Amino acid sequence: MRIHLKMTKFILAFAISSSLLSIARAQDTPNLRSACPLLTNNTLDLENTTISSAEIVEANSFRQPGRDSNLMTPAFCRVVGVTDPAINFEVWLPLDNWNGKYNGVGNGGGGGSYKLLCACECSE
Repeated sequence: MRIHLKMTKFILAFAISSSLLSIARAQDTPNLRSACPLLTNNTLDLENTTISSAEIVEANSFRQPGRDSNLMTPAFCRVVGVTDPAINFEVWLPLDNWNGKYNGVGNGGGGGSYKLLCACECSE
């Protein structure tokens, strides 16, 4: 039962991430920059999902909590949300030169955190 619940959570988070990515892929780069902040206004009809924040993060300006220096990243739209029952997710949508590939990072839910450095390395 526990494995089934973990798998259901993973599939739900993946589906939401894929939905956000497909919307971003359909947008032109200038439109994604202007559309990013609007994602918090319930513009997406996602059942049992709340987008708590969506913001533009300029290139090389993101500071990982607990670190003294900024991560070397391209500019991106940072989308943070939660699904019911309490599945937190975060999606970074590149604003420029996105190759259309999806890269999920994390540790399978076993450690309570994920490595942002992995996401940055894959974006280069």
